[in-house]
Amino acid sequence: MNIIFLDCDGVLNHRGCDFSTDVTPVDPACVARAIRIAREGDAKFVVSSSWRYDDWRMILVDRGIPGELLLDRTPLDRITRGREITEWLDEHLVHAYVVLDDTTFDLGVHSERTVQTSMITGLRDEHVELALTILRHGVA
Repeated sequence: MNIIFLDCDGVLNHRGCDFSTDVTPVDPACVARAIRIAREGDAKFVVSSSWRYDDWRMILVDRGIPGELLLDRTPLDRITRGREITEWLDEHLVHAYVVLDDTTFDLGVHSERTVQTSMITGLRDEHVELALTILRHGVA
């Protein structure tokens, strides 16, 4: 099984999104890029974002992520994101994984498998290629 650990703010959205009308807006182009990574990388999403609280699955489906691509969320321990990813990986058999996140300061050992996006631009085409390389070959 291939996994994409998905942060949402700074990945699916960016500063250009209209936050005045929606607390959790997305850029449809960023969503399409994330879906492309999942489909071409034969991967499922595990949400590692603060969006994993509440109705995370419904929120993401409403914003265009197909439900069949949403596998799970990382533990809600409120420890570092890196430790939450490690905890999740310790309990699941995973072939390959990549982390999509706009920050890397708390990812620890997962930093080398992270595609760092930006709150200014969100998920871009060059991030897609890097994520697919990591899923297919390990560290880029």
